[in-house]
Amino acid sequence: MHFFSLGSGSRGNSAVVESKGCSIMVDAGIAFKPLQRRLSCIGKDLSEIQGVLVTHEHTDHIKSLGQIKEIGIPIFASRGTIRAIGIGDIIPTSINGISINAIPISHDAAEPVGFSIAAEGKTLAYFTDLGTVTADVQSASRDTDALVIESNHDIDMLIDGPYPEDLKQRILGPKGHLSNIDSAILAKAAYAKKIMLAHLSETNNREEVALDTFESILKRRSDILTAKPQEVSEFKV
Repeated sequence: MHFFSLGSGSRGNSAVVESKGCSIMVDAGIAFKPLQRRLSCIGKDLSEIQGVLVTHEHTDHIKSLGQIKEIGIPIFASRGTIRAIGIGDIIPTSINGISINAIPISHDAAEPVGFSIAAEGKTLAYFTDLGTVTADVQSASRDTDALVIESNHDIDMLIDGPYPEDLKQRILGPKGHLSNIDSAILAKAAYAKKIMLAHLSETNNREEVALDTFESILKRRSDILTAKPQEVSEFKV
């Protein structure tokens, strides 16, 4: 299984999971032309994408969905997200040999989900934009080969930073975003072999701060990567 992050963060989120010639996109929150360019960087074209899984309806996750729909690529989401965006079908249990399990998450959206994706005997858990680590998220993350997990902010940087107080409280709330510490605690309990930190805030976090937090909690730095905000990041399992 090959995982590509095409961009991660408030400027736009999208990823591709590839296995045995099948390519599935998770979210399409990057503007259409940059999305096409980043796909070309990994040797792919939109015509090769066999489905788009949508986590929720916020703009940084769906920006290019309209154009993707026009091309005829299937779009899949939860019922609540379909109602919110007006397009899509219910998430299937598999697409061409890649198994998919949608996991409910806690975020300020209609019916947000993360995903457990399995192929070739490997399992990947994908969770971004969540304010609370629920029992469902813990269960889906445990003993995975790879965990892509939001590590949005350093708590001190957020509290001391420039955001207005109501936005700080939203981010810190149960339907907001995971801090580095929350994310690292989940990763430690998950025993994931490979970890990618996603959705790092460009204002309230730094790559080294997030990695240092993970190292202090997991007592390791190997096989822990960060998803770049506006370029391709990848790993294989």
